[in-house]
Amino acid sequence: MKLGDMNFEDSRNAEMIIIPEIEKITGDPETAEALNGIFNYSGDDLLVSRFDWSRKLTRLLIHRHFECICAIFAALSGVNPDEVKKWKRSEANAQILEMLRDGDLLSFFMSSEALGRAAQSAISQNADLSLQEPQ
Repeated sequence: MKLGDMNFEDSRNAEMIIIPEIEKITGDPETAEALNGIFNYSGDDLLVSRFDWSRKLTRLLIHRHFECICAIFAALSGVNPDEVKKWKRSEANAQILEMLRDGDLLSFFMSSEALGRAAQSAISQNADLSLQEPQ
């Protein structure tokens, strides 16, 4: 089920589960790079590039973020994460591709990924992360 197709209460409950899982996923630099490749590509061969990045992202999500993906699918489907773990691989792949077509869910990924990139950049530059009033 798509996040935007849920009623308000169900979507709010799902978001409370989904957001921390997305933060875990986007905290992984390799996965963040794949997300960036899907969201920010602007070349001549947009469809091929997005397909290539989607395949890479699908592999990363299944192999490196299995528990997170199961929690997200469970929240969207209204089932227990243990049930999701019993899905056939083809069903999981189809659900990931469906997830990549869900504009509402992708907006969480994009905002989380952007926040993750900014935080990583600040940390790597040893910047002060405290909020300061503009001068």
